[in-house]
Amino acid sequence: MNAVFKSLYHHAVQKKVLLWITLLSAVILFFYSFGVTETFVQEHPKVLYVTSTSKLNGAELNSPRTNGYTISSVKSKDDGFRNIFGDESNFDKLDTISTKGNLSISNNLFDINSTDVIVDLHIQKTSGSAFGRHLVHDLKLVSKCKGLSKKIHRCLRPVGQDEGWLFSRFTTGWMCGVHAGWTSLTECVPEFYQDFDLKRRYFYITVLREPIARYLSELGHVQRGATWDQFNFICNHTKQPLDLCWNKDAENWSNVTLQ
Repeated sequence: MNAVFKSLYHHAVQKKVLLWITLLSAVILFFYSFGVTETFVQEHPKVLYVTSTSKLNGAELNSPRTNGYTISSVKSKDDGFRNIFGDESNFDKLDTISTKGNLSISNNLFDINSTDVIVDLHIQKTSGSAFGRHLVHDLKLVSKCKGLSKKIHRCLRPVGQDEGWLFSRFTTGWMCGVHAGWTSLTECVPEFYQDFDLKRRYFYITVLREPIARYLSELGHVQRGATWDQFNFICNHTKQPLDLCWNKDAENWSNVTLQ
């Protein structure tokens, strides 16, 4: 088995030249995710009730608890904000929305001024922590994220709403469990926001890594003593619906092997 491990490790070393390509791909994935088609946008629920307004003062906006919610036509002077969340023409298009019923926003761009939420699906050992820190520290936004502690930040919308637009370990903590996957997040996140009684769209983003290198990195992580004791798998409103394939009572997993 050691020979197998050495062979895999040697294979991973050879692929280190692809690391920068992988990181570049992650950046491209991040920016592309804001323009994904409706196939990759989860709407909850399907029917959106939208009213349009040209008043930019937050106090003038329709109440989000009334019969719908407001998508403001705010035009930011911050080019960085436009580059990430859509250019000026995209904001202009939102002015034309003033209807009720089955509604599909034509450009499917994330709108920070509405009730859209970005959900960071953090896969372990993919530089996800560094990526998450960039989201709360380095985006050029009208309303900067504010640190409440070293690991928790508030990223509020720029139009006076006391509500965050980002769901991640650095804004809400591990609310759905440590490194929650797609199944757990798609069930847990809407329940987290249900108290606000708003119609929302959730934009899921993640960072990918070459799978063998990622697996070996995870193996090294647990060989140093890490465990999955805080992992919760949620499906059909049930935690841990499947039997665990590891010893949950072990104090740590130091020196674990591929066997």
